[in-house]
Amino acid sequence: MIIYRIEEEKEINLLERYKELQEKENSILIAYKEETGLYTIKYLHAGVDFTNELYRNARGLTLDEDGNVIIRGFEKFFNYKQFDNKDYYNYPEEFVNQYTKVNADLTDELTFIEKLDGSLILLSVYKDEFIAATTSSSYNDFTIRALKWFNSLDTKNEIKQYIKDNKVTLAFEYVSPINQIVVRYEEEDYRLIGEHENETGVRSSQEKLDELAEKFKLNRPKYYKMTLGKAIKDLNILKGIEGFVLENTYGKLIKFKVEDWFKSKGETGIFFSDKITKRKIIIVINALINDELDDLIALENQNPLYKKRGILNQILKAVEKFYSEIAYYQDKTKDLPLKEIYAYLKSVNAPKQIFNPVLSERRGEAWKDKVLQGDFEVPYYQLAKIMSDYAVYYGLKVKD
Repeated sequence: MIIYRIEEEKEINLLERYKELQEKENSILIAYKEETGLYTIKYLHAGVDFTNELYRNARGLTLDEDGNVIIRGFEKFFNYKQFDNKDYYNYPEEFVNQYTKVNADLTDELTFIEKLDGSLILLSVYKDEFIAATTSSSYNDFTIRALKWFNSLDTKNEIKQYIKDNKVTLAFEYVSPINQIVVRYEEEDYRLIGEHENETGVRSSQEKLDELAEKFKLNRPKYYKMTLGKAIKDLNILKGIEGFVLENTYGKLIKFKVEDWFKSKGETGIFFSDKITKRKIIIVINALINDELDDLIALENQNPLYKKRGILNQILKAVEKFYSEIAYYQDKTKDLPLKEIYAYLKSVNAPKQIFNPVLSERRGEAWKDKVLQGDFEVPYYQLAKIMSDYAVYYGLKVKD
């Protein structure tokens, strides 16, 4: 069991640590599933402080009631030079270098790994049976399908015993014609992309993964040997691939995504003019909620013209203003009975759009979490609609 010590010298396990973080910052989703009796931890949005390792590891991390790690996913990894744009981030230089830089010359030949365009599936063993998780849950349609697939393998017993003996989680990318995001794959497959020690989080080398794949008859992503300069150039010309992943000299994974992938997904259009439209607002809000904002920022950083237009920054500043207003009126009404809050907000001419969030928070409904968890059929509907309807109020000059 992983134990932490806090100021009062009280011992606290990992699950309790995340519950404290959830209560303090309201930026963590702790999803309990009765079907498995386990808790899966996920950060809720890209605005959290990633210098905190609790947030970086909150991607499919699955714990039992005692805080033991049953499933561990990847530590959050970022895009190449993602933090260079100070409009969005202000992380310490040491952190920026460690997590987003490559200590190599443009002419140095490096080994890149194909970034598959699928869904992450994490596989471990719990109570002598396979257990699977996505980044947010240990029981859903994706995990049910994955368990059926792994239990059908001829090597299932060997895989299960290996996981038990070594106390690890195996990470796979699920690709399939029926799970197409952008890149099309002809056959359903779970390709081995990682192995993590459950307690320590130590990640295995690519060479080790190759050995495991051969031993258990699993498939792996492709390798690409090329210079850093060529990789950067190829981001603007390659098609039919999401991108590459590279391990830097600090042992951190870094993403490189090709522009055509964004174009095929319909997201590059937000940069084609300096006009703000409701569609652009929805695309940015969608990325914010689905933890894909870092990809759009990376794409903007790759193109000087996109960066100059500053579309992302304008929309995100509007969202920040909206959240600030909610926080302001929450503080103003914190000592009022619930039944008096509406009347107070009306009497001080508070913006209409903050009424529901402020009241929901007081009722303990955590309106923001509901949107960010994807509980709506269109998960970004509420926030996107607010930002669209009140765009002018928040300083956005919408031209549709």
